[in-house]
Amino acid sequence: MTPVSDSPEGERPDTLLITVSGQDHPGITSSLMALLASSGAAIGDVEQVVVRGHLVLGVVAWILTARHVGRVPVLALSWRIVVAGLVMGVAIYPLSGLEGVKVAIPIVAGVVIYAAAVLLLRALSGDEIAWARRALALAR
Repeated sequence: MTPVSDSPEGERPDTLLITVSGQDHPGITSSLMALLASSGAAIGDVEQVVVRGHLVLGVVAWILTARHVGRVPVLALSWRIVVAGLVMGVAIYPLSGLEGVKVAIPIVAGVVIYAAAVLLLRALSGDEIAWARRALALAR
């Protein structure tokens, strides 16, 4: 791991360029990603190629620490989304045996139930809802 010395404008000084090369084995990339995630790194870009069993992997990442971004209250930010997903799962589980065209029923029901649960639990802020409305308007 080496710090990127010629960082583009606006990049933080704690940006890292990680390069891995050698014989390819299952799990190398996932292990590296798990290590980075557990250390609080954010992945900026990943390039990977395997040529005749030889792995060449490049990852651009930066370390997100409390001194840069402050403490992120993950549980406080995510519990409502998780509960909405659980509500949806419980609601559509009885429909899991449907086959053929009828498989669309639990898909549509899941979307409606999840959206309703997210709104009822206030899992999204007003800014996030406004952003979604703008995105939907642009898609039309």
